[in-house]
Amino acid sequence: MRPRAAALGAAALVVGAVALTVALRGIAPPPPEPPPTAPAPALPSLLYPPPVVPQGGVLALGAGPEAPRIAVSPTDALASEPLFPLVPGPGALPALTDVPREAAGAATWLADQDEVIGVAVGDEACAYPVSTLNYHYAAQDRLGGEAIVVCADPLSGAAAAFRATMASGPIRLAALGYAHRGAALLYDQRTGSPFSVVTGTFLAGPLSGQALEQLPARRTRWAAWREAQPETQVMSRRTGFDRPYDVDPFAHMVAADGRTVDARAATEVIVAPRTFDRAMRLRPKEWVLGLQLDGRPLCIPLGRGPGTQTVTAGGTTLTVTRGADPWDATVLDQAGRPVLPQTACYYFAWYAAFPGTMIWQEGPSTR
Repeated sequence: MRPRAAALGAAALVVGAVALTVALRGIAPPPPEPPPTAPAPALPSLLYPPPVVPQGGVLALGAGPEAPRIAVSPTDALASEPLFPLVPGPGALPALTDVPREAAGAATWLADQDEVIGVAVGDEACAYPVSTLNYHYAAQDRLGGEAIVVCADPLSGAAAAFRATMASGPIRLAALGYAHRGAALLYDQRTGSPFSVVTGTFLAGPLSGQALEQLPARRTRWAAWREAQPETQVMSRRTGFDRPYDVDPFAHMVAADGRTVDARAATEVIVAPRTFDRAMRLRPKEWVLGLQLDGRPLCIPLGRGPGTQTVTAGGTTLTVTRGADPWDATVLDQAGRPVLPQTACYYFAWYAAFPGTMIWQEGPSTR
């Protein structure tokens, strides 16, 4: 069992603040770079080691045989950009493998309003509580006879499920303990290749530039998922790790000045400073649904509340269905099938991954 302090240390991250607004209609490309302004003031934050800047070669992140070793090429997406340490040491965010499950009726510890990531493959469905994933970031499972991995990145807000196999072999994701472009990275333990949940791609190593196949998944409340999937199972809390799953580590961060910061509810950005950019056109922590149409990144703001809306972009008509929470959203094609890949996350994370993203906002072409 690992100490409780190590678990809470998994919340270590850099907290900053930016206030940006914009008035947009239709889809527009990013604006020209504005004149320099004073940097946004930073909230008091925890003090951590300085960032690592990969330049090429083999990057050892930590000491000891368990520390990840990442092969970085100068052409990789990870090269020459800072990696910000998030965790005090290896093992603070252990991956979950072969997760135990239990019937929905036995999960009396799960409240109706608790957040889950619901996944259905074939005739099997399972709910993966976000409160548990906060301490692991990735859970390997077999659902509907297929190997899958369910991921949740609390920094960017991104959550997704992927097939855990590629032509080169099985994929076993674990938390890397570093942030890149404002998102917490995972890595494949077999190849040492870093992975971003926001983009669904590997950023360096032998799998650099390759993407995992995304599966339809829904981040929602337990009551909503149970209603949609009455026969669902639940990932059990009997993970084999001593973690205070009832405690949200991001709601009780102690800053360097002694203040307690609720980083989950705050409107300030939870992100490494590299992500702050004056060209951002929405509020940094506004929820968006990001996808790519014909290779062009597009994000759809999700602040309208529950319902459906029709989005026409680049000659493609899509339907966005939204639940009661802004992150409970799915984009469907005209046949009613999920458009994959798609990512509901904070705008700052989508913008950091795709600075040339288009932004959709309701206008005359939308009905």
